[in-house]
Amino acid sequence: MIELYLSVSGHLADKVPELACIDIQGADITKTYPYAEIAISKIPYTQLAQGNALGELRFTVTVHLKPLRRSGHDSPELQRLREAFAVVNKIKDTLLITDPSMIHGAQLVAEDMQKQKDLYKVSLEYVARVERITQ
Repeated sequence: MIELYLSVSGHLADKVPELACIDIQGADITKTYPYAEIAISKIPYTQLAQGNALGELRFTVTVHLKPLRRSGHDSPELQRLREAFAVVNKIKDTLLITDPSMIHGAQLVAEDMQKQKDLYKVSLEYVARVERITQ
């Protein structure tokens, strides 16, 4: 099993008060963290157990934004939402892979933005390349 540690900067919550929580999904793990916590996951990479010394690990970081309060004027609210998404999209700059001996790096491969029920959701999909395994 490879332990892939992901961390998301807690300062993001200060910049985006609309942030509700952060989900990290990968392999056999799905966890949801309150926005104020630093998110750390251990993600097993099962293909490596099948004799594949090198490979790719795909994981998705999903950020949920709280619904905005309705006001008499929609424009300022929509502007705040756009600004919030702009900051949330910078999450790829604060995502750290903390064991470079095993993971070469993470590359953003897909981005999705949508509204589900009352929550706005931004998904960032990454590919981490496994260079070698330390025993």
